[in-house]
Amino acid sequence: TNQSAVGRGVISIQTAEEINDKLIKTIQENGARVDRAYMCPHRPDEGCDCRKPKPGMILQAARELDLDPSRSWMIGDAWSDLLAGQSAGARGLIMVRTGRGLDQTREPKPESLQGYSLVDDLEKAVDTLLANQGGKVKGYRQAIYTGLPTIILADIIKKLIFEQRELRGLYHVSSE
Repeated sequence: TNQSAVGRGVISIQTAEEINDKLIKTIQENGARVDRAYMCPHRPDEGCDCRKPKPGMILQAARELDLDPSRSWMIGDAWSDLLAGQSAGARGLIMVRTGRGLDQTREPKPESLQGYSLVDDLEKAVDTLLANQGGKVKGYRQAIYTGLPTIILADIIKKLIFEQRELRGLYHVSSE
């Protein structure tokens, strides 16, 4: 997740980590597993490699968690999420209309962004993943979801389908 509020001094890194920890706990309480949370604390003007739309966080996760981006799907609620996934070599890109997604789709699509799917919510994103796998979960199909600060493996992502309003309420720290 991009959290420039840290770099701008609006919140501390500790507060941002506490928010991530609370979010992870909520996800785990709803039956899913979170392997790791990644956060870019930099301001947009710092030019770091981890701030989306650059793929730094995804590539770091791929290294640390032994993920293959070419077998992974990027699910996000912002053009920057999809651009980061595309730059990392993700197999597919999915924009959800929840979170910032609806507002993002009212803005022009970045010219460099290639094909993507647009779905109403995370449940529909999972359905898209399953449809692209013939409806069967095979091994560790990976889904990188950055509308939340997590990496979620597709074979357990279905367990994450619960009221997204709960998650949004936990994660209102900064817009970019």
